[in-house]
Amino acid sequence: MKRAICGVAVLFAATWAQAQQPGSSGALPPEPPPAPPTPSASPPPEPSASAAAPVPGPPPAQPAAPPGAYPPPGAYYPPPGAYPPPGAYPPPAPPPPDPVRILSLTLSPVHLIGPVIELTGELRVVDHFGAALIGGYGSLTVDDDTFKVWELGGQLLAYPMNPFHGLHLGAELLYVKVDAEDLQDGTFRGTGNGLAVGPLVGYKVLTSGGFTFVAQGGVQYVAVQAEASDSAGNSAKDDDQRFIGLLNLNLGYSF
Repeated sequence: MKRAICGVAVLFAATWAQAQQPGSSGALPPEPPPAPPTPSASPPPEPSASAAAPVPGPPPAQPAAPPGAYPPPGAYYPPPGAYPPPGAYPPPAPPPPDPVRILSLTLSPVHLIGPVIELTGELRVVDHFGAALIGGYGSLTVDDDTFKVWELGGQLLAYPMNPFHGLHLGAELLYVKVDAEDLQDGTFRGTGNGLAVGPLVGYKVLTSGGFTFVAQGGVQYVAVQAEASDSAGNSAKDDDQRFIGLLNLNLGYSF
């Protein structure tokens, strides 16, 4: 017992003496840090899709433009005098002139009632003067009797205002022959000849595409001579002269 007490006393004395040495803090020495954990062989868990996909957020706000960043009102408009004055640009090119027409070929629709086909061909001799040739053939029925009809004539026309169209003045000469061999069921045969001449005034519409319309009116002096004969050899003649009106309405095309 005494030995144990003496041993404890000696240990206490040695510890107190060590604490009294210079540079010693008297604290117990620090414990060593724990060893790092040993990595496991299994791979780390993969991140989930919700955690990997970033969530789009609102776009960043644009910074406000500082004062004076934009031009003042009216800066985009040119100042006075920037454009040339009226008339400085060259005038637009005039439209191309209409083609020069030298021949008008027309038909009289009124004569088709006979029916008689009457054609008129007018040639442009000079710009303000034309000469026309008239020809026709067909038949005409009067009181159940049918007559064959031939026409041949001409016109001289002057255009005082426009070349080859518009208002015109002139004269017409026309020869007409009618012939029938079976009058009154073959009892009579008749022939007639007529000559008409007179002044006229008219107007020709001539479009840029060539369409032509002619309207003419006037007065004509007509001399007619007729002759009839029967199967027995008897014959009779008669003639007449008078003034009649003239009306021509023709449609056609000019080349």
